Amino acid sequence: MRSQRLVRPAPALARLARGVPAAFCALVVLAACSDSDPTSSGASSAKNASAPAAPGSSGASSGASSGAPHDGATAAPKKPNILLVSIDTLRADALEPWGATRPTSPTIARLASESWVFENAYAQAGVTAPSHMSLLTSLYPTVHGISNLSVSGKERAEKDDEHAQAIRLDPKVKTLAAVLAEHGWRTAGFTSGGNLSSELGFAQGFHEYGDAPTAGVNGNAGPWFDPSAVADWLAKPRTQPFFVFVHTWIPHMPYLPKPPWDSAFDPDYSGPIVSSRAAFDALGGNVGDAVVPDTPLRGVDRNDPAATNHVRALYDGDVRYADEALGDLLGVFETAGVLDDTIVVVVSDHGEQFLEHGAFGHPGELWTYLVHVPLIIRLPSREARRFDARVRLIDVMPTLLELVDVAPPAELQGRSLLPLLEGTLPDEPTISEIVTRWKYDGVHKAPQRLVRSIRVGEWTYVKREFFNMKNEELYDRSTDPGEQTNLWGRRKDFADVLKRLRDIDAKHEAACQELSARFVGTQAEVSDETLKEIGKLGYVR
Repeated sequence: MRSQRLVRPAPALARLARGVPAAFCALVVLAACSDSDPTSSGASSAKNASAPAAPGSSGASSGASSGAPHDGATAAPKKPNILLVSIDTLRADALEPWGATRPTSPTIARLASESWVFENAYAQAGVTAPSHMSLLTSLYPTVHGISNLSVSGKERAEKDDEHAQAIRLDPKVKTLAAVLAEHGWRTAGFTSGGNLSSELGFAQGFHEYGDAPTAGVNGNAGPWFDPSAVADWLAKPRTQPFFVFVHTWIPHMPYLPKPPWDSAFDPDYSGPIVSSRAAFDALGGNVGDAVVPDTPLRGVDRNDPAATNHVRALYDGDVRYADEALGDLLGVFETAGVLDDTIVVVVSDHGEQFLEHGAFGHPGELWTYLVHVPLIIRLPSREARRFDARVRLIDVMPTLLELVDVAPPAELQGRSLLPLLEGTLPDEPTISEIVTRWKYDGVHKAPQRLVRSIRVGEWTYVKREFFNMKNEELYDRSTDPGEQTNLWGRRKDFADVLKRLRDIDAKHEAACQELSARFVGTQAEVSDETLKEIGKLGYVR
């Protein structure tokens, strides 16, 4: 028989009571009064990840079966569910709530109208794997150690024992899924692998984690986006609240949106760029001299406005396709009768560039349009607010934990955003970083090739390190919002600014080195299948 407990009001509840409507507060109070349901931090994966499966889980190729609830589960779900949706490669200004002039995002616009919208959210990396791991752990990339996979990375590691092909997340790291599982949530991830493969540790903390390349949520290759696996999972009987993470590769390259969006924004184009999935698939992988909207956009005449405008039109069509896919996914939750009891978070891992710095895609840089991403949080109360403060993806995990009144792990590097409700969140530097080469021996890890950006006020500082060489850049976004003019040549004029930014960098690096030593990770065993899939997405170098 359950023992009765006296529950004291937590700080989160007090803040919520002041800033959030009563309907949502009731859900959180119920969460505080319900029994905890600790679980294993492992997951059942489509690729048989080495993390141990949680009791009752069996796994499936597309993402999961629910398994039996644990002993001691509450009789009815009293805690709010959480749905975290990541739309890959979605730059914020491609969306209507962020100023897009094309009708790219009616679903996201409707969602934003009844949500908290964070207008200036920044990713902690400009590429997929490290950015997502920072989102799911609230740790910086130089701490968690996860980097994008690449075909050449494997070849380089085979020739050099000192450098890891890839590092797998340290099992001591408490992911968002692990923390929620320990407190009674059933956790499931629906991805299609690649740079979110369980081989990198992304399954850590999930009861079930589907990462098969052909999973219906891929949307970018193979079948069109299909949330049937999520619907099947939701249909399973359960007595626990859930945390569901869904990642789709739309609108990542190749830009081949679902009709009619493949021609919606440039219907009169008649040039050589392959613009439909059917035409692309007909090539059968033998691209030859064909001009395709794929990495590195080979054959596209960058001096031809018709060609470059068409590439952007295809991307925006893919954004509209992603928006449509999000609508389908939310419809699954509505049909299951759980949407109104679910916190919905929509985010992206990074943006995309269209020749702003002379290139297409996201080639390991940290320019604003590559790290400025959408962030929307819809509460069951559907309270609508917009915040213009600069926030970070590492803040998502502590924010969600405070919303459901769960204490965060002490090592988190992000912070809850709930103080924004009262306007009491102090400014902090916005830091992003990418490590493309690690020195790793299983006991220590150290970045060998690093780019880091720090944004404070209107200033952007960029540091590039390659072994013992260092390069610094400085941009004043008040007069140069596109970060085009490097002021390093005039550094004597900005000595005070540079000193401040270097001090921030040194403090950040010291803190990350201390945490990194606690979370060394393990050597990842990356399959040829995973490398094949990331090769299709352009991750070759």
